[in-house]
Amino acid sequence: MKSKLLQRLRSRQISNFQKHRGFTLIELLVVITIIAILAGASFPVINGVMARARKVKVMSVAKDLQVAIKSYQTEYNRYPGPAGADLTLDTSSDLDLVSVLLGNAGTGAYMNPREIKFIELPMAKNGVGGLVGTGGAGGFTLLDEWGLGFTVIMDNNYDNQILNPDAANSDPRVSTGASPQLPMSAIVYSNGPDKAPTTKDDIASWRN
Repeated sequence: MKSKLLQRLRSRQISNFQKHRGFTLIELLVVITIIAILAGASFPVINGVMARARKVKVMSVAKDLQVAIKSYQTEYNRYPGPAGADLTLDTSSDLDLVSVLLGNAGTGAYMNPREIKFIELPMAKNGVGGLVGTGGAGGFTLLDEWGLGFTVIMDNNYDNQILNPDAANSDPRVSTGASPQLPMSAIVYSNGPDKAPTTKDDIASWRN
């Protein structure tokens, strides 16, 4: 009699333990599923925030370059580079402009005899988003967040206007109604995430 009673008690304990253990596993699976759903939903949000942050950073550098060129013109009563026609440069290959704006003396048409530093620029991280040394004295390329140079256009014919890249933009929402000329002394833009010129995602210093 006593033996049967002990067997029943043990059977109930084992049954209760198994039920309790099974409920815990179910709870664990539910929690893991919820975490996975939340993590999956957060990835697009995080990617969107990071993409916007890169665009803001690139716009900031573009506007800083524009201001630096204007400051150079105010200081020396001329723009960097040869005069005669509006000048278009790429900061990934045209090192002289970046060099004189960083405070180097320069040579030829790109001179900064007072060695004034017109701009502060960050160093690149992983080869993008800033200055990349070329190995020469004062030699730096300037790259955007997607590894391409900024395009700089300066009013080197001194007619107080520059051809508006928006007029040739492939997106009609940008090009429609765009003025052929901009009443500016210098403009700067990045090709944006798609790395293609004159598309809707260009990041331009003349836009708000």
